[in-house]
Amino acid sequence: HAEYYLKLLDKREAGMRSQRQKETLDELRSEIDNFRAAWDFALTNKEIDLLRIATGPLYYFYELHQYFQEAEALYRRGAEMVKSWLIEIESQTDSAYSAKLNGALGDMQTHQAFFLQRNGHFPEALSLHDASIKILRPLQEPYALTYALIMNGVLHWAMGDFSAAIENFEEGLPVSRTLENAWLLIIGLSFSGAALHDQGKYNEAIARFSESIRLCHQMKDPYVNLLVTSLFSRTVQVHGQVEQTQALLKESLQIARETGNRWGIGLGLEQLAEISRSAGDYAEAQTLLEESILLHQEVGDPWSLTRALNSLGQLALRQDNFEEAETYVIRSIKTAVAVELNTLDALFTLVEIYTRQGKFISAFEIEDFILNYSGSARSVKDQARQLLVEVEKHLTDQQRESIQVRNRSLTFENFIKEVLAKYL
Repeated sequence: HAEYYLKLLDKREAGMRSQRQKETLDELRSEIDNFRAAWDFALTNKEIDLLRIATGPLYYFYELHQYFQEAEALYRRGAEMVKSWLIEIESQTDSAYSAKLNGALGDMQTHQAFFLQRNGHFPEALSLHDASIKILRPLQEPYALTYALIMNGVLHWAMGDFSAAIENFEEGLPVSRTLENAWLLIIGLSFSGAALHDQGKYNEAIARFSESIRLCHQMKDPYVNLLVTSLFSRTVQVHGQVEQTQALLKESLQIARETGNRWGIGLGLEQLAEISRSAGDYAEAQTLLEESILLHQEVGDPWSLTRALNSLGQLALRQDNFEEAETYVIRSIKTAVAVELNTLDALFTLVEIYTRQGKFISAFEIEDFILNYSGSARSVKDQARQLLVEVEKHLTDQQRESIQVRNRSLTFENFIKEVLAKYL
C-alpha cells in the first residue's frame, strides 16, 4: 500500500507541475488519506528510499492545497525519525549508509523549513535551513543542496536580507542549470530577480525574469506562472510597461481560481490591484485588495498579508483618508513584527502619511532610519530621499541632529520597539 501510493505521487509529479495541474490535483485529492497512511507506514518502518521518492511530490501537493500546518508536521516527523535512527546506528554502519541517512535528514529539514516559513515562523525556518545546508554540503546530494540554497535565498529575501538572498541564489543557480530541473531554475531566477529589483539593479532583474518567463511558457505550470508574473510585475511597473503583465496576471489568476489555489489567487489580486491603483481606478483596487487580504488570512500567510495591508494603506493615502491609511499600515507592521519580517515598505508608507499630515518630526524619525538601514530596498530608499527634501524644510538643524544620533544607536528591532511604540 505504501509503495503504491508514494510512487503514485512520484508518477503524478510531472502532471502537478504542468498545464494538467488541475486535472492531476482532482485525481489525487481524494487519495489524501492514503498518502497520509503511506507516509506514516514508511516512517514507522524506516523505508528511507520510499520517503525520498515522495518528499518532493508530496511537498508540491501540500503547497498547492495550502495545507501548511499538516505539511510542516509531516516533514518534522520524518526528520525526527531519521535523526533518532542516525543516533541509534551511529557506531554500527558504514559511511555510505550514514551519508544516505544524512541526505534524507537534510532533505526533510529543508521541506520542514519551507512550511515553517509558510506558517510564519521565519527565524525557526532560517535556523533549520542553515542546519540542512550544513548537512548537505559534504554529501553527493546536488538536487537537495540546490533546493535548500534556493529556498534559503527566498526566505532571506522575504526577511529583507537581499545580500544574503543573492549569495544563496548565486551558489544554487549554476547547479540548478546542470540538473536540468526547469521548475527549480524558474524559482531561483525569479526570486533572484526580485532581490536584484530590491537592490535597484533593474536591468539585471529583467534579464533573470525574462529567462524565467521563457521557461514558464515551456513548462506551463499555472501556479509557478502566476508566482513569476506577480514578482515580475513590480519590475515592469518601474518601467511603466504593464499591459503584457496585466494580461498574464489575469490569465494565471483565472487558472488559480479553477484549481482553488487560494494563495495564488491572493497573490494575483495584489498585483492587479497595484496596476488598478496606478491607473487611478481606486474602487477596483480596493475590491481586489480586500479579497486578497481575506484569502491571505484564510491561508494563514503573514508574509503576503503584510504586503496586502500596506497596499490598502497606500490606497487610502492616495484618497487622503489618513486615519484609515494609518490603521491599515499599523496592522501591516504589527503582523510583520510578530513573525520578524521586513517592515520597511510599511514604514515608508507611515512616512508619507505623517508628511501629508504635517507631522514632520515623526516622518523624519522613520525616514532617516530607513535611509541608513542596510535592509531597505533601493526603491524604498529612492522614494525616501525624494520625500526627505520636503520634510527637512520643516525641521531645525538641532532637531535633525538629535533624531540622527538616536537612530544610529538603535538596532532595527529596538527601533521598532522604542521609537515606533509611540505610534503603534
